[in-house]
Amino acid sequence: MRAWLALSVLAFAATASAADVNTEYEDARRFQAWVRAQQYPADCSSTVGVLTRTGSRPDGSEYPGNYFYGLGLGSQMVSLKFNLVRALLQNRVYHFPTSHYVNPLRCPSRKFDCYFEPPTNCTLPPPRGAAARPGSAHRAVESDKLVWCSELPRKKLSRLAGLAAVHSKAWYHGQLSSFLFRPSADTVAFARELYSDMEGSEGGAVSSKLIAQGASPTPT
Repeated sequence: MRAWLALSVLAFAATASAADVNTEYEDARRFQAWVRAQQYPADCSSTVGVLTRTGSRPDGSEYPGNYFYGLGLGSQMVSLKFNLVRALLQNRVYHFPTSHYVNPLRCPSRKFDCYFEPPTNCTLPPPRGAAARPGSAHRAVESDKLVWCSELPRKKLSRLAGLAAVHSKAWYHGQLSSFLFRPSADTVAFARELYSDMEGSEGGAVSSKLIAQGASPTPT
């Protein structure tokens, strides 16, 4: 968790004073704690879950229109952040939608939580005949419109999360990305497998070390 917090404020460290960096770091900790408390409640049965009207409904059928499926992968991932914010502001628990960019061979559910940690410990209604884990199911699940590239209510987010300051748009985007796009255990294992394969190939050991250090393996 500390590594993710440090990464979320690293971009500001070069130009900000030590006091500013400390405020941003402490506010990053507060913001992540606030989001996690909203998204990982102790008892989901008193909460309302929200599923964006994109991709597939909980029963597997597709929402009409599917504007989400007309977006590129990058735009889809941006929309995840805005819909998370919308859910947080409405005191609802956000779930990842399905996407046609998710590899169905590695991930039959076609959801982003195949690549990233689930954004919540709560569950959507289980398939008919299946039982949900006690306390994990919402009291209700609602659908919401797709939100894409809207204005971030920075002052309201700072107030709700108990932050010491109102930060730049980039700061809030960094915090939302840090929460949503935490690599899953399977993603980390797959990345390690790729690095291992690279180290076993000719010249791969040097390339993988350079990539791990953030350098380019080829001259620029």
